[in-house]
Amino acid sequence: MKFGNYRLSLNKAVLFALLFVLCFTLLGYSHQNVFPQENPLKTVGILMGSDLRTNKVNGVIEGLKKYGYEENVNIQFEIVSAQDRMEDLPKLAQELVRQSPDLLIGTGERETLALQKAAADSQIPIVFIGVGFAEELGLVDSYTHPGGKITGVDNYYLQLSGKRLEYFKRLLPDVQKIMVLYDETITPVEPTMDFLNRVAAQLDMTVIPVGVKNEAETLKAINGILPGEVDGVMLLCSLLMESVTDSISPLIQEKRLPAFGVSANQTKKGFLASYGMDYREQGIQASRIAAKILQGQDPGIIPVEAPARVDFIINTKVAEVFKAGIDPAGFACASEFIR
Repeated sequence: MKFGNYRLSLNKAVLFALLFVLCFTLLGYSHQNVFPQENPLKTVGILMGSDLRTNKVNGVIEGLKKYGYEENVNIQFEIVSAQDRMEDLPKLAQELVRQSPDLLIGTGERETLALQKAAADSQIPIVFIGVGFAEELGLVDSYTHPGGKITGVDNYYLQLSGKRLEYFKRLLPDVQKIMVLYDETITPVEPTMDFLNRVAAQLDMTVIPVGVKNEAETLKAINGILPGEVDGVMLLCSLLMESVTDSISPLIQEKRLPAFGVSANQTKKGFLASYGMDYREQGIQASRIAAKILQGQDPGIIPVEAPARVDFIINTKVAEVFKAGIDPAGFACASEFIR
């Protein structure tokens, strides 16, 4: 009887031991899968031509958090800015490439072209934020199938420029002659003006293209506008046009010319209106593409994305200056008003 009790106790002990080992193994397996060890540290190099691009970078960092990438935990960012010295971009791009990051991000056209050249002999993928004519510039084979190591968020340069003309006409139906300022060092002039001329013809408008290379030429162009020569000024998208906003806004207001821009910042600084994608939103959108690449996806099969959201912003204080010619129906299209 005692022997039987001993065998029963021994069986219980063996069973308990087996259950303990099994539970420990299962707990270990569960811990390994539900609470994985931290991913290897990822590094991302980001190139800005100007600090005006900072909100794009903030959007990328913010967006990547949603995909599990926490700065200084499992991802590090090396962010460099040319501080408006465009001639420094090639050197800065080379310095980023030498660090062999897992991903490079160009915050605009010039930045991305510099990174493309610097990384030509490497396999480092590149994501661009807000580049027009990516296919025409040779950054991608096509928008649907980039084909190489570069993809990103397009800024719909042509399409949005046409919409700006349309909204300009909706706000001020009597405008006919519009000076279109553009950075001739990066804008493909022929296709851009062909498109804008077609849109203008449909709207009973005339576009007067003026190409500039720097701030001095931009100021000279606006200063040289004679009374009655144009009914308004529209800026095309480029880093140069963004960087001269503070300088040209007083001139435009002095000449009492309505101006149409590409960003909320320009509207805040005295432009009548703007139509474009918010920089932070561009960065957040690009973060989704960046996360895919960091997780191992081939950038060559990730389509270039169109802007997810575009805002039509009106400065109501400036609108009051031109209230005699404003059509209130044009306000119905606005997504935001600032004063």
